[in-house]
Parts: sequence; C-alpha cells; structure tokens
Amino acid sequence: MKIKLLAGIALASIALASCDDNTNEIGSSLIDNADKLEITTDTFGIISNSAAMGAVLSNSATGYLGKVRDPETGAYLTSC
Repeated sequence: MKIKLLAGIALASIALASCDDNTNEIGSSLIDNADKLEITTDTFGIISNSAAMGAVLSNSATGYLGKVRDPETGAYLTSC
C-alpha cells in the first residue's frame, strides 16, 4: 500500500514539475527558421444590429433558422 502511495506522489510531482506556462515555442516545429514569421494578435470592436425582415422564399422543407416565434399564435417553431 505504501509503495503505491509513494509511486503516485512521485508521479504527480514529476508531472507537475514538467509543466511550463511558457507558450513561446508552440508551432515552431511547423515552420522553417528561415521564414522568420512574426505572429501577433489583435482585438477589434464590432457593432451589430438586428432588423425585422419580410418573408423569405425557400425551396426546402427544412428551415435552418433555429427557433422562431409565430406572431399570430405566439407558438415557437423549431427546425429539426
């Protein structure tokens, strides 16, 4: 019993010691060093609006709109 406990503790400590939070080298094996790619991230703000539209002509029996409220009955229509 003690050997299993000690082996578990040793394995857990090795696993925790081998982890590193540095992600600078991720993907470096996929590109050649001669390319010297500079990869950056950016954030963009967007504004969206919803607009009520009229009827939509469809030649399909299945509507892929998700969940729509019928204005006449108040029931929700869902597609499969």
